[in-house]
Amino acid sequence: MDDYAILLQSIKRRVSQAQLNAFRMANAELILLYFDIGMTIHKNQKIESWGTGLIPRLAKDLKNEFSEIKGFSVRNCQFMVQFYLEYKNEFKNAKQPASQLADSDSRSNAKQPVSHLSGIAFAAIRLSWTINVALIQKIKDKKIRLWYMNQAYENGWGREVLLNMIKSNLHQRQGKLVNNFDVTLPHDQSLMVREMLKDPYIF
Repeated sequence: MDDYAILLQSIKRRVSQAQLNAFRMANAELILLYFDIGMTIHKNQKIESWGTGLIPRLAKDLKNEFSEIKGFSVRNCQFMVQFYLEYKNEFKNAKQPASQLADSDSRSNAKQPVSHLSGIAFAAIRLSWTINVALIQKIKDKKIRLWYMNQAYENGWGREVLLNMIKSNLHQRQGKLVNNFDVTLPHDQSLMVREMLKDPYIF
């Protein structure tokens, strides 16, 4: 390989890494936004005059205001409330901007302050919204859920792969399996990143 080809490969890797970091930061921001909206809705549902009618009214007005974004359906707003109720204790200290909550695993040179987040909150901001919703719906035990969250991240699973792994009770067979599953993809081309790009907030 000549010097130019080496230079080109180096720049391409840098661009790909920058894109991946941007996706991660946008995804973390989305998760925190949905958590905050869920908290706001839940607290305001206690106001007697709004009650259960709040979500349909709010969803309609948000869709009218942000017509280019498809993340404000009644169903998704209900998921936001559910997400808040599931993780309100884990996210209670998450007050910093999402740009400071981006991934800081060993594959990234970026060092981000995430020590104030619990394990499950940190895991949640690394996964797409659709995967977070699927995990809440399918797994009630938070210890088992966290295991799947970490596996989904490490192996780059998309939603369908994750659901297949849950259906097969992978967590019960973990001691019998090697870590490099057939579905593992290169990290910068993973199904998980594709899942993030499907979320309506990330454009």
